[in-house]
Amino acid sequence: MAAWCADNLRDLAGWEASNLSLSCSSNEAARLLDGSIRQIVSWRDCDLLDGISKTFERLKEAEPDAALASALLLNMEAFGTGTSVEINPEFRKLVERNEALARSPSINARERLHLMAASLWARGYLPEAQDTWEEILAEYPNDLIAVKFAHDSYFFSGNAQGKRDSVARVLPHWRKDEPCRSYLHGMLAFGLEECGQYEEAERNALVALSLRREDCWATHARAHVMEMQGRSSESREFLEGTVQDWEPGWMLACHNHWHNALNYIEEGQYEVPLQLFDNEIGRRARRSEGCLDIVDAASILWRLELEGVDVGKRWSDLPDLSRHIHDHFLSFNDAHYVFALQRAGKDKDAHELVRSLQGFVRSGPSNNSRRVAEEVGQSLCEGMLAYCEGDYAKAVSCIMPVRAGIHRIAGSHAQNDVFTQTLVHACLKTGETEHKEFARTVLLERAQKKAHTGIAERLAKKLAESQL
Repeated sequence: MAAWCADNLRDLAGWEASNLSLSCSSNEAARLLDGSIRQIVSWRDCDLLDGISKTFERLKEAEPDAALASALLLNMEAFGTGTSVEINPEFRKLVERNEALARSPSINARERLHLMAASLWARGYLPEAQDTWEEILAEYPNDLIAVKFAHDSYFFSGNAQGKRDSVARVLPHWRKDEPCRSYLHGMLAFGLEECGQYEEAERNALVALSLRREDCWATHARAHVMEMQGRSSESREFLEGTVQDWEPGWMLACHNHWHNALNYIEEGQYEVPLQLFDNEIGRRARRSEGCLDIVDAASILWRLELEGVDVGKRWSDLPDLSRHIHDHFLSFNDAHYVFALQRAGKDKDAHELVRSLQGFVRSGPSNNSRRVAEEVGQSLCEGMLAYCEGDYAKAVSCIMPVRAGIHRIAGSHAQNDVFTQTLVHACLKTGETEHKEFARTVLLERAQKKAHTGIAERLAKKLAESQL
């Protein structure tokens, strides 16, 4: 699987020939670094390298203090978004180790910037980390590590333009025969889609897939285009017809199954999404315990409940979220955790999460995580919890004022639509005339981004019926 990841791995001379010199002394570390980033970008294991986890282990063993390896490994931990330096002493030590390594006189300037970017990101200084990766790319546009983490960073900060433009700037500088070049088209496709440039986005996704049909990120980008254009039937056929290509990309498979579940919900078909939760989405979230898998699983159950579907005891099938109550690295996670906890019968934990987030806003570090929580996340979480408890007027008063800034908490338009749908339902449930007008406004705003399809029609029907 993904055998190409192990082809012609660069040793020290190879990195030098790419104008990306390394300060480490081990050719083995250099080759494993190359194998690591290729597997990360392709979202899948290379059997010839024994998979990404084993590659990481061997990379650490080959040269423990290799600068770029240290930055890469910190990025992988930090981009999981499941911890923070404020609550995790071991993670804080890892960050401090990278910061100390960045002061070493034996590393080069590019490596120092990578270490700085990784540490800034891990401490929640997201824009500052992005600026640092962009500084690298301005001089080294073929630095795949910087390309990858800059791209992902824009997703986690809700910066669609950055996600598009960062890749668009470097792509012309890549030779067509360079490994992983095709994956840049998939990255560009996602950025274009989030900027509403759907035709150009799909064109780039298809270019990427014509070069590597197993590119699950390009598959995901095309699914986003179809989602926003209301092409649910076509998306369903596309995802189900290519599952053998994208599913081996296990790091993203849960999310692509989530996309397919959305197709069925859009069409008012609910049995298949429940099956997808049981067989794929929920199962994968339990196995990985990864935050992004967990929020996908929670999102599907919540969307089904908004549609009036009884999901049974499935909320209890989610991984234990109690260890994430005080993370607060991403308000996107918090806003999903709060309703997942409440629906699983853990009301005390749900309220503790909100109290903890309020405390983080009052006295947390002056970083992006706290700023977004203060300006958007806290109110959104309070609103989601209020909805859970049947206080729909409070849900409206909390979510309505921050709705235009929800993209800042992270997530795509498709992912954050769960909050838009919740707001409309809350507006309709209060029975207040003013809130019905709010619902009309929100539906009109939603239609500017997303085609008028099944869910929109059902919500519009509910609004019309409420005014009879």
